[in-house]
Amino acid sequence: MGKIINSKQELLRERVYNFYIENKSRGKKFTFRHFSEEKVSKSTIYSIIQRAENEIGPKRVVGSGRIAKKKCQN
Repeated sequence: MGKIINSKQELLRERVYNFYIENKSRGKKFTFRHFSEEKVSKSTIYSIIQRAENEIGPKRVVGSGRIAKKKCQN
């Protein structure tokens, strides 16, 4: 089940990234309006746009997330 969610996230990330690159001259708001109609959150859209402007790419790098820590139980 986790892979399905990840692939949906990756597909969305690539769609927003490519759409923004193709329509960069129209601005961020144009991309935001397009994907907000699909009920994509504002922070998600703008974080993907930020990745495009920094030329990071749409793919998530394995191991780039938060480090897991164990909780101490007293």
